[in-house]
Amino acid sequence: MANPASLTDDVIKWSVRTSSRSADEILARIRQLREVRPPALSLLEMRDVAPVVGVEQAPIARYQTPLPQTDVQAGFANRKRTILRDVERGMEQGTHAWYHNEPLRQQFVMELGEDEGNRQFDLFTAMVAGTSSAAPVRSNIRKASWYRQKALEGLLPTDIDSKDAAKAWLADNPPPPGYGSVASINDAMWASRFLGGDQLYRAAQPGASHKILSFRENLRGNLVPWTGDRHEGARLGVPQVWNKREQAYAKGQLTPNDYVVAERMMQRLANQSGLSPAELQSARWIGGAHVTGVESGDPTFPHAVEARAAEQGLQMGETPAWVLRDFIRNGGLLSVPALMPSEDE
Repeated sequence: MANPASLTDDVIKWSVRTSSRSADEILARIRQLREVRPPALSLLEMRDVAPVVGVEQAPIARYQTPLPQTDVQAGFANRKRTILRDVERGMEQGTHAWYHNEPLRQQFVMELGEDEGNRQFDLFTAMVAGTSSAAPVRSNIRKASWYRQKALEGLLPTDIDSKDAAKAWLADNPPPPGYGSVASINDAMWASRFLGGDQLYRAAQPGASHKILSFRENLRGNLVPWTGDRHEGARLGVPQVWNKREQAYAKGQLTPNDYVVAERMMQRLANQSGLSPAELQSARWIGGAHVTGVESGDPTFPHAVEARAAEQGLQMGETPAWVLRDFIRNGGLLSVPALMPSEDE
């Protein structure tokens, strides 16, 4: 794989670029940056990130209501160059590899054997997706470790399919300090759903939670679906909404119909870039963080897991390697309690 240092100065120096470049010029540079890799991992046995092997690459069949084009959709085309410039900036850091989770899967297999390792990797990534609402990535990992522990203990049922059911379960199973969030009801509901099995059928229903379903697929290694969170929505022109709890305006989210249209555009841009839609999204996500306010700066998800293990080890007086092994083998927790809950991611 090429290293940023091996690329020509004309390719690598941001300072020579101007805002007048065309989308085609930016696309050409993006294609040059595909071989840039993030820093090597330091804790997982497999040091270089790579896509998860053996996962079918397939789109999600989504429901779309036959409605006229919305104002948000009408503005998508005008944002193409902005999106591509974010992608370019993210790819300079190798963040198009954010979902390249093969080192993490390999670690589970090394600790637990092929069959159980794959099952536990799948469970963990499902819990991450299920608890991804209103949480930066490291906080998301923390919450997911608790829900995975509840699942391993047999204390997380698979029938929490409504907000009322989630409230009732949380009343009997309150997350300990450091594991709750402003989205606890959503966390419990989706963690339970994913524990019960494949949820992709929900994407074909009106009002689907497309972001969570896509994120789950991307984390497990299917890089064809596009994950469009509030940060993606902000870059695509989704208006802000009033947050009653915070008494302030906050990022809005794509409607289910707008999501489907946005995904199609992102799939076209990904194809033109020589990337998968997930790789395009993760590069844009980090590359546009200076504008959208993304808090998570880890270049890939495996890097974020390593960082969480290191933080937990420091807190416990244990080595990061011990924390990671205890997490994988015994359902140990990955927590450094947050001072305040966040709704930014």
